[in-house]
Amino acid sequence: MDRLLRTGPAPSDNSDVLPGGTQVTLKFADGEVVTMHVISIVEETPVGREAETLTARSPLALALVGHKAGDKVTYSTPQGESQVELVALKLPK
Repeated sequence: MDRLLRTGPAPSDNSDVLPGGTQVTLKFADGEVVTMHVISIVEETPVGREAETLTARSPLALALVGHKAGDKVTYSTPQGESQVELVALKLPK
């Protein structure tokens, strides 16, 4: 129950989020290519790897749902809209 209070109810249909353990490689507008790992809850973030971690319900992760390698994806940031290219997506086994 305590975990439920901290993280909120589990979604009934997970088809609208990337599953935890998904690995995505993204190319940002500045040309930087980064491989990130999707997690379900913030507490799963590995220490020292915060910059390589993407929460499943973040604006970027939600924008990636349903896309495939080669797609350009637009997502919202506090500074406005940004765009990335999805270089690779590897779902967990």
